[in-house]
Amino acid sequence: MELRKAKVVMLPTKDTNPPLHKGRDGKLRVSHTPFPYEFPQHLYVIIDDIVDKGEYYYSKLGEKYNQQIRKSEYNRGVCRKIIATTDKKLTLFNNITNKTLCVPQLSQMDVDMFCRLGGMDEVNIVCDVLKAHDSQGNKIVEYNIKVYSDNEIILYPVKVSWSKEELVTLARDAFDNSCKYVSFNDWLKNNL
Repeated sequence: MELRKAKVVMLPTKDTNPPLHKGRDGKLRVSHTPFPYEFPQHLYVIIDDIVDKGEYYYSKLGEKYNQQIRKSEYNRGVCRKIIATTDKKLTLFNNITNKTLCVPQLSQMDVDMFCRLGGMDEVNIVCDVLKAHDSQGNKIVEYNIKVYSDNEIILYPVKVSWSKEELVTLARDAFDNSCKYVSFNDWLKNNL
């Protein structure tokens, strides 16, 4: 497994139940019900990759306006492919299972982190990497985004160094979300 960089785009929505809202002051808040003068938002994780027919992509024609989410009607080549979102209206048909599924979703933990950090332009995502060679001996590398059983991907912030206080906070959050029966200090010794 490897980490691959992706971009996060936040766009306004008319949905009545989005996961986050942006206030007039630009601050983000996790909530399904807006306060007055807050604007509902969805998050889209995009990568520059080949977009096949039936997949969603992000199109930015202008600086602020004409930003659109579209479903491709043909193979588009390399484009800004949507690999995960908070928008449950984006669905894909799975030919193997013959079922329609939501595009992989962001976990609530990722949405909380996005708001706590005041937004993130770039994130790391976990990928399985397949390496092979074609008939001419050229190296082919294919990245498959790791989607967990709950149809979610996990985002990791792009950051080079961490302070001790940040690590303790992240570790405490991980402990609180994963283990209720062990003390924090014992969990820290076993996991770090």
